Amino acid sequence: MDRLPGRAALAQGDRDRGVFVIRPDGTGARRVCSKGGADLAWSPDGARLLVLPDTVVEVATGTVTDMVESGMEAAFTPDGHSILYREFDTGGVGDEGERVCITDLEGRTRRLLAHGRSFAVSPLLGAAR
Repeated sequence: MDRLPGRAALAQGDRDRGVFVIRPDGTGARRVCSKGGADLAWSPDGARLLVLPDTVVEVATGTVTDMVESGMEAAFTPDGHSILYREFDTGGVGDEGERVCITDLEGRTRRLLAHGRSFAVSPLLGAAR
């Protein structure tokens, strides 16, 4: 599928498990990943999909990168070079048991940003380097 604006992505379970990219008119459905997910998020350039809880998919090739094992509520940074995510800290209780982290797209460089339950990504995050 070409990289036109107005694509949608959906995760299916059961018999047709996987992540599909589809045109808004319902045509052109194409499976890009056989893994299912709880939630999906597009990268800013539309080249990747974040499949929660732990996968990044290159839409054009279907290449899958496993990332954050316990990640939830994740989003690409506006520059598309990193992923913010919330995870459980098994050593804590309540709010202290959850933390917000940032990682590179391969999931190799992880950094704790704060303890807490939620976050919001500013469109300006990462713009000034």
